[in-house]
Formats: sequence, structure tokens, C-alpha cells
Amino acid sequence: VLFVLLTTGCKAVPESVRPLQANGSTICTTFSINEAEGLWLTAQHCILFAEFNALRLSINYEPVTVMYRSLEEEDVVVLQAETHAPALWLAAVDPPRDHPIQVLGYPYGLLRLVSTHGTIAARAVPIPGRAVSDILDITGAPGNSGSPVIGENGVVGMIWGHFYNSPHALSVPCETLRRLVGAYWEH
Repeated sequence: VLFVLLTTGCKAVPESVRPLQANGSTICTTFSINEAEGLWLTAQHCILFAEFNALRLSINYEPVTVMYRSLEEEDVVVLQAETHAPALWLAAVDPPRDHPIQVLGYPYGLLRLVSTHGTIAARAVPIPGRAVSDILDITGAPGNSGSPVIGENGVVGMIWGHFYNSPHALSVPCETLRRLVGAYWEH
């Protein structure tokens, strides 16, 4: 895991990716986008689930505050916490189809960081009821929502779900992340 992270242009180490907890149990994944301000990115449906069920959200058992919610169809939210970690780099260039990627996350409520490797199977596909998404040739697993998708030049997306009844994961594309949360991202 460290070799790929250190060669992707990310200035981060595995502590930049953490479990998002609801009442102390892991429900999703989050990753640092601004170390100085303690800003973290995750999938908005994770926050909505916790709010609907009146659960307390935390990173490293430190409470979080919602700083930004996408008002569009994208599943993106920026959180602020007392927990600080090196920010992952946001890629400057959108990757092509078949680009190799690595996903770091906490699937199935695990407290252990899991690394999955694959490629981008399709780019910018319209998903009914959602904005466009990249389709990845990795299996989407519960708890991986909010996981960073890392390419050779940094973060190229964020996992938000899986593609219908297939094993393919769906990712918010890099250009969407730049547009929605680029101003929050430490570069």
C-alpha cells in the first residue's frame, strides 16, 4: 500500500484515510483533503443515514461538523474534525478509461484499511437520478462509500456506490470533485 501511495503524487500515508463512525461503529470511509483545517471528504448518503437515525458521527471518535453538502445530484460532503492528517492530492488531470487505480477503504465495518486495485472501466457515465459517474472494475462493498480512488497522479474520484446488480463500483469523477470541493482542498 505505501509504495503505491508514495508513487502516485499523493503526499499522504494510510492515516489520511479513516473510518467514518456513527455511534462508534464504522459505517463508511473518509479521507483528508485539508490537513491544516481538519477537512475530510466522504459520501453524503453516509451523513444522511446517520442524521436520519440520530447517530453521532465521528472520525477517530472526534465529533464532526458538516462544512459543505452538494445540493446537486452528486453524493459529496465535506466534514470538519479535530482529527488532522496529511491531505491526499487531487489529480490535476482526469484519467482515461482503463487507467489503473487503487481504492483505500474500510469495507464491511472493518477497523483495518483495505486496499483494492483495478481500473476505470468507463468514464463519465450518466446514472439515472444521479450525476455522471465513473464505473470501476472493482467490487463495491458496504463501508467503501467515501473511499478515495487513487490514480498515478493523486485522487481521481470517490466511491459512492455500486453499479446496479454488477460487482462494479461507482465513483464521483475527478472533474466533479474539483468543481464541487476544489476550494476546500489543500494543494
